[in-house]
Order: sequence, then C-alpha cells, then structure tokens
Amino acid sequence: IIFIVAGVLGAARVFYGWELGVAESIAGVIVIGFSVDYTVHLGHMYRDSPAKTREEKTRYALTYMGGTVVGGSLTTLLAGGAL
Repeated sequence: IIFIVAGVLGAARVFYGWELGVAESIAGVIVIGFSVDYTVHLGHMYRDSPAKTREEKTRYALTYMGGTVVGGSLTTLLAGGAL
C-alpha cells in the first residue's frame, strides 16, 4: 500500500512537476483509501479460499471478488470524471 501511494504521488511530482498542496493531499488520502479497500477485499477472499495452492487461491480470489473490485474502481472513476 505504501508503494502504491508513493508511486502515484511520486509520479505526479516527477512527471508533472506538481507540488504537494491541498488538492494533492486530499487525493493522497483518497488513493490510500482505495488501495486499502481493494487490497482488503482481495486478501479476504484469498484467505477464505478453500483451495490448497497459492495459484488456486489467487484464481479463487480474482474469480469471486475481482469483478467487484474492478466494478468499484470503474464507478469511482466515472463519478470522479463527472465531477
């Protein structure tokens, strides 16, 4: 999660030259919330998977929760675009 946030805010700083102001701070908090939310959902399904191997557990988590996570990110993207 730390690397996701650092990657997003670091890319904004390096590629676009943005300084960390009020809007960027708010965006940072939102990015942290999203990364925790999506990670927890997938981790929960991975942990509760009846599968035995890591590959099967990953497939299970992505099959049963992947669509929900992608749907949540798409609706958030569309809502942000509308604003």
